[in-house]
Amino acid sequence: MPVDPPPRKILIGESNAFDRTCLKQLLTGWGYAVEAFADGQDALSRLSSSDAPEIALLELDLPGADCAEICRSLRSRPYDHSGRSFQPWIIALSPSHANASKSPGTTESKIGAALREGASDVLTKPVQEAELRLRLHAARCAQTMQDGLRRSIDDFRSQASHDPLTGLWNREALLALLWQETGRAQRTGAPLALILIDLDYFTQCNLESGYKAGDGILRQMATRLRQELRNYDIVGRSGEDEFLILLPGCNLANAVAMAERLRTDVMHVPFQTKNAAIRVGASFGVTQSRGRSPLLVLREAETALAAAKRSGRDRIRRFGPELLPRDTASSELARFRAASLPERAGATDLLPSER
Repeated sequence: MPVDPPPRKILIGESNAFDRTCLKQLLTGWGYAVEAFADGQDALSRLSSSDAPEIALLELDLPGADCAEICRSLRSRPYDHSGRSFQPWIIALSPSHANASKSPGTTESKIGAALREGASDVLTKPVQEAELRLRLHAARCAQTMQDGLRRSIDDFRSQASHDPLTGLWNREALLALLWQETGRAQRTGAPLALILIDLDYFTQCNLESGYKAGDGILRQMATRLRQELRNYDIVGRSGEDEFLILLPGCNLANAVAMAERLRTDVMHVPFQTKNAAIRVGASFGVTQSRGRSPLLVLREAETALAAAKRSGRDRIRRFGPELLPRDTASSELARFRAASLPERAGATDLLPSER
């Protein structure tokens, strides 16, 4: 049995009790969920909430905060990418012509201020039913188009920053996030670790099982990584079969422990394909930031990963000067020691299983 959609929410900000009651009864009869306020600050607080009404009828001279002030406050909020309108559709309620004639310049200036600050429409009191119906219909149509445009913008942003196959961050977005997290590490002194993962013999897997099976493995890998990591860890696909993990607040020892858990618990569970369950190993390169250049730290992770590949794959290597070519090892060793934290002692030792 179909479920009726919830009624559209609408807010009334009107200091006159009689006008407020009449508007509420009228809109309730039309199927709206109505919330009415006599004070502008109360109306602003409600319109600033995450589930704010989509439309607001606000008296031009609402006490506490007038219509222009409310519009200004709402306009200053950052867009939250929630898919709803950036701010409610606001219709300013202007005094009747008889009352406005007593101070026409003041009324016109207040209408102009409200429109400049973000009000979308103006309606003169006393409100006529037919005119209000038309204004509300126009508001709903405009909001539908606006929300559709914002969803399209959000979809475009997501496509530009996410890998279409796995849904993880893509390489460009990962680099931007690495710079961002490095800046945070520099400001706060908090540790930041990187894990670079490369699937072993993945090209051979594609040739033997087919590219569809390979794509399925990559998608399953992405799901497994999301499940294992903390909600504020950052994981993305940095290459065809390569994944990069950023671990804010995580030191080198903890990052190596995380890599070991991924190697044993995640990679040793067969990946399901259409025709068979396939075991796929992975090699891991681990390093830590210490607030240094992201490109340098990323190169260290790549160096450690290459060492894991050379030592037989299905291995974890943490970065250390001994992994560098001999002609650069001495200078890099000095830099490594100068930049190292107190925990550096023993940081380049192999895991017990690798000795």
